Amino acid sequence: MLTFTGAADPKYSYLYWRCSDNNFTRNSTYQSNLNLLLSSLVSNGANGSCGFFNATAGQNPNRVYGLFQCRGDVTTSTCQDCVDSASKDATERCPTQKGGIVWYDECLVQYSDSYIFSTVQVNPNLTLRNTNNVTIEPIRFHELVLGLMNEARTQAANDPKKFATRKGNSTTPQTLYTLVQCTQVLSNSNCSRCLQQAISNLPNGMIGGRTLYPSCYCRYELYLFYNENLTLSPPPAPTLSPPSPPSPVTWPKGKSGISSSIIIAIVASITVSAVLFVAGYCFLTRRARKKYNSVPDEIGLLCIQEDPAARPTMATVVLMLNSYSVTLPLPQQPAFFYGTRTDLNKQITIGTDSDQSKSKSVSWSVDDSSITEVYPR
Repeated sequence: MLTFTGAADPKYSYLYWRCSDNNFTRNSTYQSNLNLLLSSLVSNGANGSCGFFNATAGQNPNRVYGLFQCRGDVTTSTCQDCVDSASKDATERCPTQKGGIVWYDECLVQYSDSYIFSTVQVNPNLTLRNTNNVTIEPIRFHELVLGLMNEARTQAANDPKKFATRKGNSTTPQTLYTLVQCTQVLSNSNCSRCLQQAISNLPNGMIGGRTLYPSCYCRYELYLFYNENLTLSPPPAPTLSPPSPPSPVTWPKGKSGISSSIIIAIVASITVSAVLFVAGYCFLTRRARKKYNSVPDEIGLLCIQEDPAARPTMATVVLMLNSYSVTLPLPQQPAFFYGTRTDLNKQITIGTDSDQSKSKSVSWSVDDSSITEVYPR
């Protein structure tokens, strides 16, 4: 474990580096692919890549994977300069190694001959601590650190930049500031898991510390070490205070507590609702009555059919009239008809039902009996 002082880090301050164990030959295809990859990282840092970029160069077995991650609160120009410095530093510190990683305070640059995207990497790692101890309630202080860190962890895991900051009170007069970040290729769950492990490795009892992993890192201090103007973290939750009593309402003199406009609006709403209810009830009642009154007429047509066998019995008629729902058959031709008399000595032609193909002739006889008019006594 390395130590550092409590002073703020200078711009583009170097933190740590590590090289892999496997090497490549100078002027080989792998070195050409590595140079191409680092050049791509630097150019994308200059083009404004939202603080993160990953790329590959070449084909197997000489393929190179690389990425850079800038701290979420730095400007685009700061990110560009940091990526450029870290890329040059990596090739100088790892001249023939196939993999390398360089941490600056403002950015991280990593490359490897193995796939490094979307997987949680916790090695190599570094834990830094402030040399000053917590003198006031150190256990409580550490609990506050973990509380703010876990709040930031939850926020960062669901943030597109995988970055979050939180601040709050501590056991000392100073404000406690925390910062967490993951590489943006990690899923929400992997980011949360990586930060959980990094937070658990923070130093205990110190007024400041940080844990650096290739996939994530976290830091806390008793001074503001990040740019609050470029962070999107919500402010700390305010202390809840009891609600204030409602202020008295003053009404104009000579008027009731409820204004006339409010009364008119209430009465109008009730009136409209009542009218709509009555109209709907009348409509439904009339439709049901109309439907019900048509049933006796249809039953009557069944009772005057020409074929007596097709006529319903009285018991059937009573059952039909008392039933809530009944299906009636189509009535047949009645036993009597209405025709037009043209000549008493000739045949009368009448039309038949539409389903018959021709007319039917019926002979009528003349009734020569006298007609007696009856008068009441």
